[in-house]
Amino acid sequence: MKHKHLTISSLSILIAILLQSAFVLSLYENFRLKFENEIGENVYLSIDEEYSIRAYDDYEKRTIEPMNEMSQERRDSILKRYPLPPRPSVFNIEELIKKGIIRTSSEISRQHGQDRRYNQRDRLKLIVLDSIFNAQSDMNYPHTFILIDNIEKTTETTNQKSLDSYTYKSKPFYIGIKARQTLFIHYDIPVDSFIKETIIVLLSSIIILCIAIVLVFAQIKILKKNRALVQQMRQNINGVVHDLKSPLTATVMTLGFAKQKIESPQVKEIFTANQVKVKHLISTIDSLLSVVRKTNALHKEEITAHELTHITKIIVSDLKEIYTYKPHTIETHFSLDADFRFCADKLHLENVLRNLLENSIKYSDDNVAIKLDIAVIENHIQFTVEDNGWGIPRKYRRKIYRHFFRSPEAEKTQRGYGVGLSQVKHIVESHGGTIELQSQEGVGSIFTFTLPSR
Repeated sequence: MKHKHLTISSLSILIAILLQSAFVLSLYENFRLKFENEIGENVYLSIDEEYSIRAYDDYEKRTIEPMNEMSQERRDSILKRYPLPPRPSVFNIEELIKKGIIRTSSEISRQHGQDRRYNQRDRLKLIVLDSIFNAQSDMNYPHTFILIDNIEKTTETTNQKSLDSYTYKSKPFYIGIKARQTLFIHYDIPVDSFIKETIIVLLSSIIILCIAIVLVFAQIKILKKNRALVQQMRQNINGVVHDLKSPLTATVMTLGFAKQKIESPQVKEIFTANQVKVKHLISTIDSLLSVVRKTNALHKEEITAHELTHITKIIVSDLKEIYTYKPHTIETHFSLDADFRFCADKLHLENVLRNLLENSIKYSDDNVAIKLDIAVIENHIQFTVEDNGWGIPRKYRRKIYRHFFRSPEAEKTQRGYGVGLSQVKHIVESHGGTIELQSQEGVGSIFTFTLPSR
């Protein structure tokens, strides 16, 4: 039991730590997604602003001059550099959005402008873009931009640091409708930023985890203390039971010796009845003691068919003496060969049969009919106790073998300790056997247990 409690407590702590780890990972993942979205938005804004700067600088360099005052050579030069727009292009907006070239239709104009400037070799300036991006970002974190020219097959970066040293890589940002250039950003997420943003939640969860671990250890300490108290209680009960059992055993022997000296049949009958009741009391004490000790040391010996018949006759006779106030019948059937033998603990077997037969008498009306069948089935000896008593409700059938369990109906009608059937099950299973129950309220119950015959 001690190891069981320690195992459960250790598993509880492990589960709490795993849940805490999962919670922190979930927080970090949410922070990372938020961080990634912010980076993406800042990159888009930086691309727009860098494009605006190039467009404005080009506009400032222009000289405003009426076309009719220009020479033909001047007009041809301007038209060559800034050709008249051709027939308007038709774009598939849904396809562009699907490819990630634009996010909304309003970006078509800017992306188209990027294509025109690429043709004029007025292309994105990565250093300017990086400066704008740094100015817009609230957090300072390691990063580098990579600009890939898909036409000229060139790559430009803002940092000579190895790309493998960065933890995360962004999605591609396409420059222009034709996506002639592709921009990436490699970056690391600063741990201090994550801690700063989630410090309250992290501290709260850590405090809760620590409280849970402290409570688990406190529970372990309480369990150890209770276990020591239970152990002390068992020792005390063992002593008390031994003190009770010794004089009772002496009483049985004295009654038996005195009965031999008495000639009056009436007095002998009284002595016999008292002797049976004292034996029954000793059996009850043994049951309580075995439950407290949680063990039944087996002393197996060979039992013949004749001895088994004798044991059952003694039990039936004893129960008749004890329950004289409650009419009942016990019918026994033996399907055993005369030379049949098997090994079992004789006293414990007697205890099992006595418990089952006595329960049939106690939990029934007057004139209950009880049948005890003993037969050999393959390599097992089978005992069946059948009665037409009150029966056991379905909801209690799995609980009846628990220590000290008694149904509410049983509590109202009969005195008891709730140890008989738990001891029966333990003894049967200690012999390597099994026990089964069939019952129906108002009809009766059938207990069947088997023991190895070899």
